[in-house]
Amino acid sequence: MKMIERTILFDLPLTIKGFCFCTPEGEKICVLNSRFTFETNKKTLLHEQEHIINNDFDNYCFVDELEAQRHK
Repeated sequence: MKMIERTILFDLPLTIKGFCFCTPEGEKICVLNSRFTFETNKKTLLHEQEHIINNDFDNYCFVDELEAQRHK
């Protein structure tokens, strides 16, 4: 199973709970907003893991479409 390989806490705007990205070397990194609680970050981490499991990095559609699919 594909997994997040590194998680970073960072002070992001409150409109962003977190995001994930893939480095050119293929490392999967999740950035979580340090302004949110542990529970919120835990939910966000699981949500971002879904993006990785579903190969959303290889999906050529708009981010809004991907988010709508994950929040069904």
